[in-house]
Amino acid sequence: MKEIFGANINFNQPFLEASLDSLSAVELRDAVEAAIEIELPSTVVFDYPSVAAISDFIVSQMHPEAEALDDNGITGHKPIVTYGDNAARCVMLGVVDSQFEEARFESFVGDVEMFDSDLFNVSTSEAVLMDPQQRMLLEAAWEAKAGVSGDIPRDRAGVIVGISGSEYGQMTNVASAHTAKGGALSVACGCVSYTFGLRGICLSVDTASSSSLVAAHIAITSI
Repeated sequence: MKEIFGANINFNQPFLEASLDSLSAVELRDAVEAAIEIELPSTVVFDYPSVAAISDFIVSQMHPEAEALDDNGITGHKPIVTYGDNAARCVMLGVVDSQFEEARFESFVGDVEMFDSDLFNVSTSEAVLMDPQQRMLLEAAWEAKAGVSGDIPRDRAGVIVGISGSEYGQMTNVASAHTAKGGALSVACGCVSYTFGLRGICLSVDTASSSSLVAAHIAITSI
């Protein structure tokens, strides 16, 4: 259920059933326009009279090439917002759970297969079984290194990573050394240290949702 102007409304429920009148329809359109920064027709709420319908229309205007997906009972995956200029871009998707008929928004990372394994001296077979978190971590470390002027004091430079969640490792049905290494959170920091020859502190921090904050605190106090 979503709340629109004080009324709870189902994703596929017509706006009129929520007592949406002409004035509130204009207010709703103006609010959506302000949020997505795209001009919408004055009759958009009446032409697309539900959250589902208006969401599909907005997606078609923002991403004409977007197609709905159907995966494990979750339908209606469509890009709403994309951000990031690198190969691995973050994509905000509107997701409709067909079981509960609720609208949700989730963040996914696209184009993870664009990882440049040769740059990091990682074999293709290893890269395939490496958690995207580790691939992105190497890419982020490379960008950070490129932004540092002068030589890095390798004996004192360390890596502290806030990292949580290992869903990728749970998805694979392949058992190998690459799987164990590529899916282990404890290995993530060591992968960066080894790749760039850093011999300072090396620590992966998993404190659930506070992982990044705790890692940043440890890094600051370690300087």
